[in-house]
Parts: sequence; structure tokens; C-alpha cells
Amino acid sequence: MRLEEFIQKLEELKPNIDDLVNSGYSLEFAKTTTERLDIKLKKGSLNNISNSKIVDLLTKYELSLFSINNVTFSDVLRKINGLLVIANIEGGYLMLDEESYEIFVVYADDIENRDTLICDNEESFLKILLIAFDYDSKVYKKEVLGIDNKVREDFIKKCELISPFGFFEPLF
Repeated sequence: MRLEEFIQKLEELKPNIDDLVNSGYSLEFAKTTTERLDIKLKKGSLNNISNSKIVDLLTKYELSLFSINNVTFSDVLRKINGLLVIANIEGGYLMLDEESYEIFVVYADDIENRDTLICDNEESFLKILLIAFDYDSKVYKKEVLGIDNKVREDFIKKCELISPFGFFEPLF
């Protein structure tokens, strides 16, 4: 999947202002939320600059306000113990091994531990992010309850079809 396709699919899943207002949110909240879910191309960022789709996503697009559930992104690329931090999660990070393209959950209190794999390639990671964003969008639209563990488990099972041995709890 090309990055442009990924961004287009996010746009299609994103709730709009009317969806949110019709779900009972205030107009101000709806505007703030839809602005936060916008992903814009950075000025002057037209070409891919690396062999990594994830690095290109983080460097070509403005993601500092964008989040998916508990995952927030940063425009500042940094490495910790040889892994690239691609997003923040509650209590830690999502990190990319730039040689193998594996994506890990690494918790701040156990920063040396690379045992918690989400997936073993970037293509799968983009698909998993779309599933997590679909869940997030449905929660915003009140199509599903965010506190419903059965619904969460159903979305996690969709992720497991892509990466059978992955750990997805931090995304939901």
C-alpha cells in the first residue's frame, strides 16, 4: 500500500463534523476533533526520502496533532537503543527496527525489552493502524462503545489476521 492510499483510507474512515454532532457532541468538540484527525502533507515534501514507509509517513506528513486511540505521533524522529521511536503509547513507545522493519511495543520502564512484537513489516503495520483508526472512528461516532471489551476483542482479532503473533492491546 502506498502512503497516499493509506492517507486516503484514513480520510474515508474519519468521522466528519456532522457525524460527531449527530452523535451528541458539541459543534466545538466536533470541529476540534476533525481538525486533530486531519493529516496534511508538509510543505516541500513530495518525494519519498527513505526506504521506509513509516519514516516517510512521519517526515512527509504533519502528524503532531493526529492520534489513533492511545497512539500519538511526533515530528521529531529519535532513536532509543537502536530502534526508531515512531509513536508514543501509554507507558511507552511503538518502535521500528530500521533493518528488519519489525515494529515493537517498548515500555519506558523496560526499555531494553524487544519481545513485544506488533508485526514484522511496515505494510502490515499500516493495515493494523487502519483497523485501530476504524475502531477509534466508530467509538467517536458512537457506533460502538469504547468500554465494550467484546468489540475491542473483535478489532484485535482483525489485527491478528494480519499479524498472528502480534500484541495489539496498546492500540486499543
